[in-house]
Amino acid sequence: MTLCDGAAGQGREATEAAAIAPGTPWSDIDKVGDTYASNEWVDNVLVTWDGWLGRAAKLYANGTDLKNPYISPIYGDFKGFRRPS
Repeated sequence: MTLCDGAAGQGREATEAAAIAPGTPWSDIDKVGDTYASNEWVDNVLVTWDGWLGRAAKLYANGTDLKNPYISPIYGDFKGFRRPS
């Protein structure tokens, strides 16, 4: 959500955040990329996409396409986004 908020605030009449701290962001909630397979059953919390993780993604998206940049910020436009300093 931190990444989505940062991308959404660009180009608006709003105060830009001086810093963001996304921690360990889930930046692509669709089942894309090899880490879903390589980390399957390795992570003791997330375990597998076909279990809790996939259901959590669909619940969070609430019917919105999982590639929507406000859901999966990796698909957003970060041109002009301030570089970390």
